[in-house]
Amino acid sequence: MITTTNLGELGWWRMKTRREFIKLKYWIHIILMNESRLVKQIYNQSKKEYLDYESKNWTANIHRLVVKYNLEYLWNNEESVINKEVKDIQGYKKYWKRVIKKQYNK
Repeated sequence: MITTTNLGELGWWRMKTRREFIKLKYWIHIILMNESRLVKQIYNQSKKEYLDYESKNWTANIHRLVVKYNLEYLWNNEESVINKEVKDIQGYKKYWKRVIKKQYNK
């Protein structure tokens, strides 16, 4: 999904594209959190409000990015974030960082 509009003069990602990438990485980080964590609970409530009432919140922004970069399968099934080949949380984060980056470079 990287187009010439996403690249700056030097061929690097624009600042907006970098921010979007960081937001999606953080979203994966939240999904991988334990349900007892406050951040995860707030995310779940925020997502519920977005889905039920179309609230304009952080989760709505993430959904827009997920659609933009063709990652809706993760949004629809957050359990699919867990890859059976990866053994630990850091491995998951590295794996999804590569997946998201690949989506940006299409």
